[in-house]
Amino acid sequence: MSDQEDIFEADEAYDKILEESADEAETKDTTPLIQKEIEEPIEKIDKRRGKRKKPITEEQRKRLCDNLARGRAKALETRRKNAQLKKIEKEDKLNEKEEKLLNALNKKKDKSRDNDDLLKKIADLEKRLSEKESKSVSKPKPVAAPAAAKPKPAPAPAPTPKAPPAEKVQVELSKKELMKLMRGVRR
Repeated sequence: MSDQEDIFEADEAYDKILEESADEAETKDTTPLIQKEIEEPIEKIDKRRGKRKKPITEEQRKRLCDNLARGRAKALETRRKNAQLKKIEKEDKLNEKEEKLLNALNKKKDKSRDNDDLLKKIADLEKRLSEKESKSVSKPKPVAAPAAAKPKPAPAPAPTPKAPPAEKVQVELSKKELMKLMRGVRR
């Protein structure tokens, strides 16, 4: 036998097996293996304890729906009021922060104004001092008359004459230069 004949014989054997299984399937009943007929209906037992609720009437239903609608409206109103209050509080906080910033800026400006006032006072005092010095240099000091009753001590060596103090020259300084000089004077 050739290989082809062996293959065809195997196919024929397979076909026979399929036909036999199909015949057996037709002869069997198509009824399910487990089948119970229920003759009495099953009664449901209410396992809840306590008082049973009555069914709601139409009047009660309408009243409950109205109460629900009023409650929702009231809740919406309350939420809106709370939202407005929060918004106002937030604005107040922002205003307080802005006030703090403005106060800080004003303090800085006040310090600079105080510094300007101090600089003016210093300049004024310097002018007065220079005027007093110029007056004291121009006026000779009065010499006291020697007293006749007192004996004169031995002449002391002649003191070296002091040179008159040099006149201070006023130099006009700009604000910037004065601020540089006054750095260490600040509070």
